[in-house]
Amino acid sequence: MKKFCIFTNSEELSQKFNIPNINNDELLKSWIFSNVKEMNEERLFLLKIALDFNANRQDIFIVLNENYSENFNGKIIGGSVIGYNESGWSFVERFKFAMKSLSIAPDFQGKGLSKPLIQAIFVFFENKKIAVLKQSSYTEEGYNKIRKNFSKIAANYPTIDFVDPEKD
Repeated sequence: MKKFCIFTNSEELSQKFNIPNINNDELLKSWIFSNVKEMNEERLFLLKIALDFNANRQDIFIVLNENYSENFNGKIIGGSVIGYNESGWSFVERFKFAMKSLSIAPDFQGKGLSKPLIQAIFVFFENKKIAVLKQSSYTEEGYNKIRKNFSKIAANYPTIDFVDPEKD
């Protein structure tokens, strides 16, 4: 069973959902920054952008490491960034959470890792009683790769309103 590291860059989200805040956890911060140094356009570029922390952003990170554990160690091989906006994304108040990126390192692609990563997002939302997830738009290639997995997995979580911008 693959496990994921979940953390945030927001004190508000840390307290609200009882998850570590990278800004208050030196071990977590050290692990992330050692990984970010190794990331480039070939390896998790979108995740690297999101991990370049900005005080004005509020994100939840769901990250897969090479050990498939909840521990903050090993190389990051995949992850997703869920953005939070109190006013709502796309000027729609109910869209407080949007999946901004999902990426798997190239050498780990094609090994079925996106499905458990997507499922981890829905499990987190279900456990934290978050009712709406908006999917952000991607490149056409990226969107075509994950659309089927997202729709299929979303169907298993009827308490979460999954908003696909292509359909809604």
